[in-house]
Amino acid sequence: MSFDPKKVIAIALAEVNYLEKETNADLDSKTANAGDNNYTKYGRDLDALGFYNGRKNGVAWCDQFVDWSFVQAYGMEAALALTFQPYGKSNCGAGCKYSRNYYKNNGRLFDTPEPGDQIFFYSKDKTQISHTGLVYDVDSKYVYTVEGNTSSASGVVANGGAVAKKKYALNNTRLAGYGRPNWDMDFEGESTTIPETPEVPAVPEVPETPTEYKLGERTLKNVSPYMQGADVTDLQTRLNALGYDCGKVDGKFGSNTEKGVKSFQKAAGIEVDGKFGKDSFKALVTMESKPEQETTPEQESTVTHTVKQGDTLWGISRKYLGRGNRYPEIMEENGLKSTVIRPGMVLKIPA
Repeated sequence: MSFDPKKVIAIALAEVNYLEKETNADLDSKTANAGDNNYTKYGRDLDALGFYNGRKNGVAWCDQFVDWSFVQAYGMEAALALTFQPYGKSNCGAGCKYSRNYYKNNGRLFDTPEPGDQIFFYSKDKTQISHTGLVYDVDSKYVYTVEGNTSSASGVVANGGAVAKKKYALNNTRLAGYGRPNWDMDFEGESTTIPETPEVPAVPEVPETPTEYKLGERTLKNVSPYMQGADVTDLQTRLNALGYDCGKVDGKFGSNTEKGVKSFQKAAGIEVDGKFGKDSFKALVTMESKPEQETTPEQESTVTHTVKQGDTLWGISRKYLGRGNRYPEIMEENGLKSTVIRPGMVLKIPA
């Protein structure tokens, strides 16, 4: 696969005038639901891929915008490799300081810009790396950029809430260097792109008349229409889509779980055994136990993998087959026509 900075630049420039959102709704619209709470489609889409070391939708997003443009152009694994970011939970690349250091530690931080570089800015007191963007042009006096979470006002504007084109004098004292992606790298990975994200319907208010809903052996009361008919995994998916960190369905929960319980109750309108709170919340997102099934010798010898958020065929192949570039064998085994995989898919692993 070959890489051209013009492709990433074109994708980023097409996003000019996008505004961050007040709530986690209308994320695909450039101007609807504008606000100052840092909700964007960039954070949503990268969260869906497990791109960073945690969920980032709803936090400062200038670096997310740059990474999203790379993923849109060449897929997640190529984007990580191009920008020298590590794969998995150790990736702190949503932070400008860390993103800049990934370039610097690989000898790819420069003082003079080229189109396609990731530009970094100092804070006013020069004690931090506070902002970033993408270089789309350079001349003898200025560097021209497209940036997320900025504004069209002159000068460096961090946390400005919009995607905008900017320009800076080449001797601007806020400039903190240019990270140059590895455009010439020899890459054999897959081009897993951002999955389509279904629109999350608005959460209706909890009905005044209590309703009951059976979830496994539990009886849930006061269940809002939005949550009725959902199994355990789907409940978690719906709540995560609304911005509530539900952790995992195996009983492990994210750092924001307890803090979000009250908001969760209001949004979900769910009561278990007449109680709200952490225990009822945990009961909802804990998987029901399944009866053991007898297996035949043939079934016992079949290795399968259930796709989780952030999984790629390259990573699955590397885990089970020893090398990532053997992923076409998994595609053939499962009759896949595309490298895009989605959570919940069960893949057979070839022997």
